[in-house]
Amino acid sequence: YTFFSSINELPSQDWEHVVPSHRLFLQRSYLQAMELAPTTNTQYRYAILYREQEPVGVATFQILDIPLDELGNAVNTSRVRRALGWTGSLHNTPDGRPAIRLLVCGNPLLSDSVSVAHTATISTQEMMTALPKMLTTLRKQEEKQAPTTFVVVKDLHPEEADVSTQALASYHAPHVDPSMCLHVRPNWQTTQDYLDDMTSKYRQRYRSARKKGKDLTRRTLTADQIDLHTEQLQELLSNVCDNAPFKLTSIKVTTLAQLKRSLNDNFQFAVYELEDKIVGFTAAFLNKAVPGQESRLEAYLVGIDYDYNQSHKLYLNMLYDFVEQGIEDRVDLVHLGRTAWEIKSTVGAEACYRHTWIRHPNCLINYLVSPLINLVPATQWKPRNPFKSYSNEPRKR
Repeated sequence: YTFFSSINELPSQDWEHVVPSHRLFLQRSYLQAMELAPTTNTQYRYAILYREQEPVGVATFQILDIPLDELGNAVNTSRVRRALGWTGSLHNTPDGRPAIRLLVCGNPLLSDSVSVAHTATISTQEMMTALPKMLTTLRKQEEKQAPTTFVVVKDLHPEEADVSTQALASYHAPHVDPSMCLHVRPNWQTTQDYLDDMTSKYRQRYRSARKKGKDLTRRTLTADQIDLHTEQLQELLSNVCDNAPFKLTSIKVTTLAQLKRSLNDNFQFAVYELEDKIVGFTAAFLNKAVPGQESRLEAYLVGIDYDYNQSHKLYLNMLYDFVEQGIEDRVDLVHLGRTAWEIKSTVGAEACYRHTWIRHPNCLINYLVSPLINLVPATQWKPRNPFKSYSNEPRKR
């Protein structure tokens, strides 16, 4: 395997030989857009796996430097600082703040993205066996900059997770809250079909939300228009991000404009206006169908002016709009992300689970932190069912 520090260093022919067309988050256009407008604490790395000089696999990685004071009071304590300092797991940011460093195979900005791919020349098991070796090599290379606190393999799909048990035996598998996924039924050709499958209680909830939001207008923006409203849109995005209890990294509106330029119709951006004032926005990726593959609409980010959220049911109307957009675009799945589980279940989304592994580079410390990682509690919430018939069991996808 060979590592690269920039998308421009990648041998295009080798990368594209491995990456299928439906893997949007492994496409060079997406990766380049993220590089051109990066977050402040993120570095990108890429790897191509070869067998007898033939490219057979690829993987993407991100290196995150996270100041302790951004991780919340439970982490930013003198005891935790001393413990991490004793293990040699801390370093200082350029502005002097103590920070941890994560080496992540996965996408911290997405809750269900694919970060590895391979050709039919090798099996999934061979690819997943190579992955931890690649992570170890990359970690050792990057330690010239700063020590790695934890190595994370994030959001593996079931077929990858099933064959990874032995390869990732030294990693811990903490509880990870589910993503919320709406499976678009074949009979949903229109919004009315979607409503017809609901119970009267949730049809009334839909109509009430739409009535309260009747004065909202929805308008799609081009990249240049996003740039024109950067300051206002960033404020709306910050309103939402500041309410998050925990986040690995953050994103800027300038990145959204760059994604729109790079991905065109595969990245959809819309604002919600009230009397010519922008009070919210939504951003989503559209992964169009290819034969034999699942098509999906990936809700990415929202921005909200909370002064209008209750009075106009702004967030709930955004969720309904994601659903209606998925029906209109004829996708198989609308992915709504890993937050606000209960309200998302009221529009029909179900819990979908992914597998994540984590380990400390030092074997002894990795053993000692195992009980702490496994004590992470599951978030308690009550799933709702808006439909007339369904299975009580959450989907294991």
